[in-house]
Amino acid sequence: MDRCWGIPSTQDEHQRMEITTEISGGAVERANETRGGAPLALGKRHAATSPAGLDEVLGGGLRDGKYAGAGGTKSDASQMAAVPPQRQRKHRKSTHVARKEEKARLLKEMEVLNAQLESLKQQAMASMSKEDPDTARSVRIGRELRDDVQANQQRFGEVACIMSEFSMCNARAGSPLHDQIMLKRDRDSRRRALRGMKANKMAKAEHFLQLRRPNSNLRKICDEGHRFEMDNGDFFSERLTVTQLKDAKSAKQIYDLLLFYYCNLEISISEKIGHITVRLDDDNGNKSIALHRLVSTTIKGLKVESNTITFAQFHERGEDAHGDGDYGMIVIDYVDSDEKYPYQSDECIRKDVVAVVEVRECKGSSNSSDDEMAVVLTKWVQNTLHHPQFPVGTKDWHEIRDRMDLFGKTMQSSIAEDLSIGLGMAVSE
Repeated sequence: MDRCWGIPSTQDEHQRMEITTEISGGAVERANETRGGAPLALGKRHAATSPAGLDEVLGGGLRDGKYAGAGGTKSDASQMAAVPPQRQRKHRKSTHVARKEEKARLLKEMEVLNAQLESLKQQAMASMSKEDPDTARSVRIGRELRDDVQANQQRFGEVACIMSEFSMCNARAGSPLHDQIMLKRDRDSRRRALRGMKANKMAKAEHFLQLRRPNSNLRKICDEGHRFEMDNGDFFSERLTVTQLKDAKSAKQIYDLLLFYYCNLEISISEKIGHITVRLDDDNGNKSIALHRLVSTTIKGLKVESNTITFAQFHERGEDAHGDGDYGMIVIDYVDSDEKYPYQSDECIRKDVVAVVEVRECKGSSNSSDDEMAVVLTKWVQNTLHHPQFPVGTKDWHEIRDRMDLFGKTMQSSIAEDLSIGLGMAVSE
């Protein structure tokens, strides 16, 4: 406690007073001896006297660091611990300044990217100007080939136009398979005439089909045809189809089914098309040669008549002339004149049919993964619908024209239904 004011002293002050007392023990004596003066007052808080030069002695002693570790270091550490450290406040940029700096940075980056883009463009232009000779030659040859192909396509278009005109002329001239057939009234002469023309008919049909069918793999689908109206008002249609019958057991199975359809045309037409068909002839004869004199009545009450002969023949496996597999052919031709069943042109619309239907077994090609035996059905049909010689409405006439090929299409789908097999192509009604 301070003896002067009665104020309790701190620990640091107490230690300092002790140090001062020790130092002043010798210092005061030396000062008195030297100066011989009275003691000096230490201050208001201490109520003590100090000889002259004590401050210098104390200051020097403290500066010398003799007693600094005892009191001075602890006092400074306590004062620093008592005062909390102050964090430096960061300077926050305003929004417009930050955006301005960001804009400047992006503009510099855009300049760099534009410079790179211009460099890439120059490199690309340089590479194009320095084109490889082989590449330039390939481009030139490709351009020349493309021009040649387009020129050939134009020539083929001209040829197709000529062929269309030729088909119209050929239709007026008659079918390449048609032979003039004129039948007498008595049965024996009729049968002799039909038996006499069968061999020639089958050979001609086989040769024609080899020429008419595309020289390609029979296991590929083919469907082509055309329809047009001739100058005399008759309507003409021709169609060639090559169809693969999947999962068929044999060619003989398909041949027998086709022969059943053609030998019972009146039933097949009534079921497949819906036209009530009546067979007028009574000569059933042999299945390989059959005569069909039919009259069909449409829904509108119009009558369509036809008089056709069906020739059929099947060749077993092993005959060199017909390939390695089984082979069957059905040929249909119309009768020009029949004394027993004459055409009724004043009541019925005449329809002439010439057709070749071939069914054969075909092996897969060596390049194909499918090397199993398949049954291929090839059909070429030519229909001619004569313009009626009695009044018929335009709408009814167009309807008959549109449905004149329907029997062949429905027969093909009926084969698939009866055999429970899938056709290689979708048959549209």
